[in-house]
Amino acid sequence: MAVSFTSLAEADNATTIIVQEKVANGIFTPNAPPDVSYQDEKIKLISTYNVDGSITINAEDLVLRKKFNVRLPDELAQLNELRPIGDEKIVAVGLLNSVVSIITIIDHKTRMIVDKFYGYSPEISPDGHWIAFQEFFPPHGYNDISSCYRVYNSSATAIENRVGHNDIFDPQVVGTSIYPVRFNSQLAECGVTNDEGEFIRISDSFTWGRSSDYFLFAVGEANMLNIILVKLDRKNNNWETFVYDLNKDKNICSQSECNLARVKSLNLKNGLVKFKILPTNKGEKPIDMLISIDKFSLAQ
Repeated sequence: MAVSFTSLAEADNATTIIVQEKVANGIFTPNAPPDVSYQDEKIKLISTYNVDGSITINAEDLVLRKKFNVRLPDELAQLNELRPIGDEKIVAVGLLNSVVSIITIIDHKTRMIVDKFYGYSPEISPDGHWIAFQEFFPPHGYNDISSCYRVYNSSATAIENRVGHNDIFDPQVVGTSIYPVRFNSQLAECGVTNDEGEFIRISDSFTWGRSSDYFLFAVGEANMLNIILVKLDRKNNNWETFVYDLNKDKNICSQSECNLARVKSLNLKNGLVKFKILPTNKGEKPIDMLISIDKFSLAQ
């Protein structure tokens, strides 16, 4: 199903009405794809599924009164979301299959695709400047994959988002690694670890703050359950990662492990992180938690 909503954006003392249709999380129906569209005072974006299976974006510049079409990558099976990024780019988020996403960046002026990359569960920041996602790794033939979490700077070029290897056609190792911090570098690939196991994101999605300068998610590994807070500095293109270890909070983990629990409803307001723990044991009730961000530790 498609989710339709109207929102208001404040910019330069003016209010912009945004009307958007996008696919709800977890929905993959390529044989009957939901409608996807976006419109504000400057641009109108509508998707079209062609007879040959390809997907085209039909765009209309409402200021210049010009129309143009862009054909998305052929491997895209379903389009989930369309968004402009300022006045220069358009981002299209879709699915290769039921789990792997493909993010396509289109230059508004040249009307050409300038970047594309793969990942899991991408979430665009409210201002469109950042895209948080879990790094893509092949689903078969790999053991002990340690998941890596990254941010893509949508205002930067393809090559600027691939510092270190300069391969603009690489759709896998893209953006800046922000967790785990042992891969704390744009140059790093998460790769395979034999001693630390797999980090699994156990929150429904990445949760962005309205100001677009932070996002939250939760990860689990063996006997670890952590809330991750990433603070971003757009001006200096910098970031810091903070961690709260839920296993050390006896209000949450009565046993030594709570890796099977799930974290829901992540939200940060007035310096407090609000979330819900959904236990896996039958008969246990969900736990509503409120944690001050000053209890988070800078990830090492």
